[in-house]
Amino acid sequence: MIKPTVLLILLMSVVGYIFCKNCHLTTIKFSKSNGYHTFLSSAGFGGGIFIFSSIIFWISICWSDAGFWSIPITYILSEISHDILPNMYIPIWCLHFTQISIIALLLTLTLPKFLMTLAVKLTKQSKSDVKRAAFKKIANTDESPEFTSICFKSWEHGLPVAFTMSNKKVYIGIIAEGAGHLNDIIIIPLKSGYRCEAELRLEIVTHYEPVFREIESNLSNDKFDKFYITLPIREIIHANLHDFERRDLFRKYEHPKKMVSIKDKIQSFINLD
Repeated sequence: MIKPTVLLILLMSVVGYIFCKNCHLTTIKFSKSNGYHTFLSSAGFGGGIFIFSSIIFWISICWSDAGFWSIPITYILSEISHDILPNMYIPIWCLHFTQISIIALLLTLTLPKFLMTLAVKLTKQSKSDVKRAAFKKIANTDESPEFTSICFKSWEHGLPVAFTMSNKKVYIGIIAEGAGHLNDIIIIPLKSGYRCEAELRLEIVTHYEPVFREIESNLSNDKFDKFYITLPIREIIHANLHDFERRDLFRKYEHPKKMVSIKDKIQSFINLD
C-alpha cells in the first residue's frame, strides 16, 4: 500500500508541475529546467498551493461551524466511499485530504489565469506584452534559451533578424514567438537566401514581402501565420539584427575577394555586364 507521505509528495509535485507550466511567471524558467531542478520546483510550488488550500479548507470549516453556510461535501464523499467500498473504513482525515486536493487542483488551474488577468490590468498591456516582459527578465541568464537576447533587441528596435543556419541557409524575418517547448523560434519571413562558399556573403534569393502584399490586397482574410517558418535553435549558428535601409551603405564599404584566377576575372566581367 502506498504510504500517505509518498502520495502527498506525488500530488504536490503534480499540482506544482501544472502550475509552473501554465503560469507566465514560471513557465519559461521551468521549461528550461530538468532533472531534480524540475522536481524541486514542482514540489515547492505544489507544497505552497497545498498549504494555501489547507488554509482555505480550514476557513470553510470554521465558517460552516459558525453557521455561515453548510458544507455537505464531507458527507457526500463519505457516502460515496461507503457505497464503493462498503467493508472498508475511511478515516475522516482521508476525506479532508481529498477535499484539500480538490481545492489545490482548482487553484492550480485558476491561479495562472488570475495572475495573468491581474498583470494585464495593472500594467495596462496585452497578454503577449506581459509574457514578453516576464521572458525578458531572464533573457540574459543561463535560464533562458539561446538567442533570447536578440529576440528582445529585435522587438525593441523594430528590426528583423537574420538567422544563419548550419547549412548556410539564411532567413531574415520578424520573430513572431517561441514554440511552447522553447527549442524553436517562429518567424514571419521577409527574405531568404544563403551565404556563398567563398566569402560567406549574404545572397538574397527569395523576397516574401511582395507576395504578402499581393495576398493581402486580394485575400484580406488571409493570415500571416500560414507563412510562419519554424527554426530549430540547435540548427542556428548565428543571428543578428538586419536593417534593410542600411544594407546599401554597408555594401559601399565591402571589399570583394581578391581575384586569383582567370575564372574569377571572367566572372567579374560577366557581373559588370
